[in-house]
Formats: sequence, structure tokens, C-alpha cells
Amino acid sequence: MDWKGIPFTEVFKRDAHIHLQEYSHLQLDLAISRAIACDIVRFDCCGTEPGDWNRVSNLAKQYPDNVFPYFGVHPWYAEESAIDIESDFSFLRSMLEKIPYAGVGEIGLDAKVENTDYQGFILDQQLELAKELCRPVAIHSAGLIGELYEHLKPYAGCFPELLIHSPSMSYEMAEKFLKLGAVFSFNLFVLNEDFVRMREIAARVPPEAIRFETDSPRRILSGYEVAELNGLIGPECIPEVHKEVLAIRRRYASRGVLS
Repeated sequence: MDWKGIPFTEVFKRDAHIHLQEYSHLQLDLAISRAIACDIVRFDCCGTEPGDWNRVSNLAKQYPDNVFPYFGVHPWYAEESAIDIESDFSFLRSMLEKIPYAGVGEIGLDAKVENTDYQGFILDQQLELAKELCRPVAIHSAGLIGELYEHLKPYAGCFPELLIHSPSMSYEMAEKFLKLGAVFSFNLFVLNEDFVRMREIAARVPPEAIRFETDSPRRILSGYEVAELNGLIGPECIPEVHKEVLAIRRRYASRGVLS
């Protein structure tokens, strides 16, 4: 699937998981202009809850050649007291139908949130909608990897792209997700040798299953904050992630080691 001439597989020009709606207006213009100067021209902007979907939509209108919007309920916001199934999912459908190239995300499961069953229910509702509308999906995975796999297993091959962002799982588990058609997006965490599991996935998955992201504007690693953005990580850091993943893969291919 292409989007305005930029294929999903044009990975070196894409920040595959970012939250531009969390930037101030001044930071946003600067972050995008600096990224474009580094040849990063596509930003997959992930919503997290109904309150930020309009902001994501407006960013897609403001930067029509660069911002690819995603709308979804992040597991941190999948609370029965916060989500109205009827009205919020009607709103989600309307946002997706207004923008036929929009994706569904950021959705998934998070072990830090106790309501696992309700998270799973909300996830399933969104996966069904993505399947119906044939939209790409951006997945949050923090613990509960086995449970996440079971939720995704019925949807193998259903989406234009099934992206697992910032993966933290064993390579053996990553192989199971690969069989569902998943791809994996790597951020600055991959530069840290303590992130052994992420680095092994980066080293061993097929090249066509690799994407790059910042999850910006999170602060990720000391030494990579951008002063002009008040210390925020910007998408201009993507080339550093490219460089490290390629280095890891070369070392692994030649010696079977990650560092």
C-alpha cells in the first residue's frame, strides 16, 4: 500500500511511530523542518485517546504531504470510566472514514495497567474496525506478549501493515509475530546495549520487517535531546537509529554477536 507516493516500505524516510500532537506549535514546525532536512519526510502520528484525535486530524491537514494520522485508544486510556463504547467508537469510525489513508493506533496491551480483560476488549474492538476498513495498525506491547499474540492471531494478513512499535520480547516470540505478518519499529533504545532483546530482534528479523521510529517527543537517551526543542527527542534522530540497526545486523551476520 502506498500513501501519496511514499510506500510503507520506504523505511529510511519515515518515522513510523510519533506523537506530534504532544508538541507545542513552535516545537512542531521546528521538529518537522529539521527532520525534512535530514530526509525524513513521513510521520506516522499516533493518537492515544479520543481527546487527541482531532489534534491528530488537524496535523494531517496542516502537513498534508508529511503527516499520516492514526487514531486509537492506547491501553493506558482503556478505562471503563474513560471510554464510552458507543460514542467513542462511533467517533473513531468517523475519524477513519473521513481520512481513507488513516491507520488505527496506538493500540495494544500494557502489563502496567491492571485491567487486562478490559484492555483486551478495547483492543479487539479496534482490530475489528481496522480489519473492516483495511487499515494499518500500530501496536503498543509492554508485557503481556503472549496475550497480545493471542489477540492478534485471528487477524494474520488482515492489515496493510501490522507494526509492533519498540518491541521488547524474545526473538522466539518475535518469530511468531512475523508469521502473522508483523513488522517491528526500532527507536533510540536500540543504541543501548542493555536492550538485548530489542537488539536481537533488530539483528535477526528479515530486512523487510524493519521500520524506524522515535516515539517522540519522549525523552529517550541522554545525549540525544535536541536543545531547540526543550530537550525533546525529534524525528531528526532517525538516521542514528538507521545507522545502529545496520551496524548490529552487520556484526551479527559476520560473527553471530550483537555488540
